[in-house]
Amino acid sequence: MFCKGKENGIKLFDALCWKNHVLPSQPRISIHEAGEGKKILQREQLKELKRKFVTKVGLKALQVFLIIMGLLLMTLGFYFMYQTWQTWNENPLFLGEPLQEYYNGNFQDYFIGKFVNFVPLTFIPCGSLIFFGVFIWWFSRLGGAGSALKGIGGAQQSDVPKLLIDNSSGRAPFVDATGHRSAQLFGSIAWDPYQTGGLGTPEHQRVTAGDVHMASLGILHIDEIKNLDPEEATTLLTVLEDGQLPITLMGRWHGGDTAAMAVSTEPVPAVTFLVGAGNFDSINQIHPALMDRIYGYGKVVRMNNDMPNTVENRRKYVQFIAQEVKRFNLIPFSREACEEIVEEGRRRSNKKDALTTRFRPLISIIKTAATLAMNEGCKVVERRHVREAIENRCKTIQRQILEHEISERGKTA
Repeated sequence: MFCKGKENGIKLFDALCWKNHVLPSQPRISIHEAGEGKKILQREQLKELKRKFVTKVGLKALQVFLIIMGLLLMTLGFYFMYQTWQTWNENPLFLGEPLQEYYNGNFQDYFIGKFVNFVPLTFIPCGSLIFFGVFIWWFSRLGGAGSALKGIGGAQQSDVPKLLIDNSSGRAPFVDATGHRSAQLFGSIAWDPYQTGGLGTPEHQRVTAGDVHMASLGILHIDEIKNLDPEEATTLLTVLEDGQLPITLMGRWHGGDTAAMAVSTEPVPAVTFLVGAGNFDSINQIHPALMDRIYGYGKVVRMNNDMPNTVENRRKYVQFIAQEVKRFNLIPFSREACEEIVEEGRRRSNKKDALTTRFRPLISIIKTAATLAMNEGCKVVERRHVREAIENRCKTIQRQILEHEISERGKTA
């Protein structure tokens, strides 16, 4: 199906989420060919790193320059103080008389007069420069002024887009959404407690794509589809009809009204092939509107509970046994043990020329038989282990109740 889609011009795509400088609460969405998303993201990250590097180097250079100039002015101020002491000791003429006689030998008056003159030129600018140098260092530690360092809560203010959908593998996606709730199915907006004041993560970086977006032009599988909430079923049928869905805050337990609730992206493509599964009783429990869309746009297929007892299907049974052995790290099964399991599958189908396709009870038999064999120290599972599991260890609840009633019959007075 997907090969034909490629022949007909249907191509997979990547989706990027960008910052909206005009309306930050409405991040922009861009669609690109599959594999281009990562390239664009790498280019934007490189630009961001260069910008932050230049900004960081500039701030460091300014910080060092301010501190050096401050220290230089401080040194100059101490030098003027030393020169004042030297001049006092030399006692030159001042206004026609010796300096010390002019001040009546009071060095303090002379020093204060000189100190008032050079302090505005040295120590006051020195303190200001050092203060601003330290302030720039502190401000950069908080992530301000575009610093490459992380801010409060580890957040970073960045214009780099976020890759929402990545199809660089070139394979049509398959997403198993069984048991997923609204936020996982349809995407959501992460909540940031530091969002106020620009200290938190930007809106476009808090956007997370849902299963319906990740499975675009692929398969979205939902087992036990009857368990969808009415709100989820309504949103899902909207996706099936429109083929797109904006990402906004989802979920009931978001903690009340938050700024994140106001964030909603542009519509993101969600053209997906939905495969829902369930039992016969699920048909009446699925949301009527969703069921109507399934009947209108898709097909409802009844799956058989058995399959023909052919050589090919018996080989598939053996393949199924091998898969479970590998899955649960069990010891291998002998040919006779496999034949016994195939025969049990025939018995459970209630037909002479059929094999059951209800494999979960058979998985229990396989695991139990392998456990019995391992407890005996056997290297392979034999037929007797399988029979022991079937007859004594893996009885159905109906059979257990029936045997209990037969054993209890006649015991009561």
